[in-house]
Amino acid sequence: MVMAEIQGLDFPRREVELYFKAATKLPKEWAGLEGQEKEDALASVRNVVELMVKVDEDGDKLPVSYFKDFRGLQLTQAMMFDLWRWRRLGGGQDAEQLPHQAALQDIQRYKPEDIERITSSLLDSLPISDEQKFEMSGAVEGVAMNAVNGAVWGSIVVGLGVLVLFNFARGF
Repeated sequence: MVMAEIQGLDFPRREVELYFKAATKLPKEWAGLEGQEKEDALASVRNVVELMVKVDEDGDKLPVSYFKDFRGLQLTQAMMFDLWRWRRLGGGQDAEQLPHQAALQDIQRYKPEDIERITSSLLDSLPISDEQKFEMSGAVEGVAMNAVNGAVWGSIVVGLGVLVLFNFARGF
């Protein structure tokens, strides 16, 4: 129910998923959880959200037995309610960011640089700082885009060449 309400406030299901994947702060009524207990609770919330999304995509095809984690359901409801209340009060409506990024900043108190942290299988394996990764990300993106463009233009040229040869050979 709350998921539908959030989607009705222009916060798509995919954005809800991204928010819950990155969320690390629990609602006030659950603030007493610390350490491994907190991590377990957050993992439970992510599982519940994953099931909710699956039900939302597939319809009511999952049996009730999948939703046995009552504590996880309660915590998910509390976090969804916080997200819904934030959005209902105008949170993130005029932000230039994606909804989950604005919510992470406002509700979870993330810093913008933590949300936009560069992650790449190529750059993460290098022993460099996050600032250096950020500087290099533009170059890596440029190389990747040029590689894709080269492949596309190369295939167009080869395709045209094959068509010309086929038409030329057919004429004889």
